[in-house]
Amino acid sequence: MQHSVNCRLWGRGAVGADVAVSGSSRPASRVWPATQRGEFAPPKLKSSLGGRLRLSSFAKPQYVYSILRGQDLETGEFSRKRRESQFDVLKEAQARILDLTSWYAYFDCLRVGGFLGGRLIASNNNLLFACAFYLIGRNEHPVPPKQLRRVIARWFSMCSLTGRYAGPPESNLEFDLARLRHAHTVKEFVELLDALCDAALTNDFWAINLPTDLATSSPRSLSLLTCYAALAVAGAKALFSDQEIEALLDLSVHSIRSAADRHHLFPKAILKTVGITSIRDTNQIANYALVEWGDNGELGAGSPEDYVPLMAERLRPSELAPQYQLHALPDAWESMQYKQFLAERRERIG
Repeated sequence: MQHSVNCRLWGRGAVGADVAVSGSSRPASRVWPATQRGEFAPPKLKSSLGGRLRLSSFAKPQYVYSILRGQDLETGEFSRKRRESQFDVLKEAQARILDLTSWYAYFDCLRVGGFLGGRLIASNNNLLFACAFYLIGRNEHPVPPKQLRRVIARWFSMCSLTGRYAGPPESNLEFDLARLRHAHTVKEFVELLDALCDAALTNDFWAINLPTDLATSSPRSLSLLTCYAALAVAGAKALFSDQEIEALLDLSVHSIRSAADRHHLFPKAILKTVGITSIRDTNQIANYALVEWGDNGELGAGSPEDYVPLMAERLRPSELAPQYQLHALPDAWESMQYKQFLAERRERIG
């Protein structure tokens, strides 16, 4: 069976399916399945991605139209039998995509990858297209649930980190789905996705591409959010804290504000004294660390040379060293020149 790829809104929300069609650059809705109360709140993945369940077209409309009319895309011939067959495929795909059990199982894959909520997901295309691969693995091979969670967690993390589908996704989607047509067993499916991840996450990516991508001040950077997810998976604690980041980002706990805050390691007021005032420079990703929100207020606008010794007293040296390692902080970073600190920390994050 060739893989289903084109998805389109049908009635209250559904997915059509067929073969060898490319993706659409139309942005997808920000969506989660609805609860009985009409909210969009799956466990830990609460509705910063709110909206109604709806999948936009993943395929170019002319292909969808031709396929559902019964056209053979290779020969151009039309057939009533083929048309009826394609609508049967559509009905089957509708049932699969609207099955909330599948959606919640997919969310479990994201949590395994450290993506604990909508605030860590910057690209809706990545979210929806990765789900398509989850459904292929779940329904067409099928991959055992535990193994599928691991594979899709890594697949989504790779997509998020590299922005694989974040922009117009046609070429990457066509390439990935074309490769999947050669996977006929669980082993082949798993090995193929792992191989695609390895091909994207090369040594050059970690050493060159990622540090370059981190040289930005964007608060919704794909690289930044994936790094936060990685910290959650690693069991890292907030800087200078005994609280794990995973617990602080737990969206099942409702609060007026997030328990985790981003702290400027070198505060803007301190940077201003040395002539660094541009937001692009002061809000560099490498200048942020996740702390408890109460600690963020306590740290304030003080110099790191002043607050680091005080905050470090909370922890034993055996506790502080692992925190510095997981947060990619060089030894004695508080005494470094700012630009040197940024460059070295970006490399360590990679």
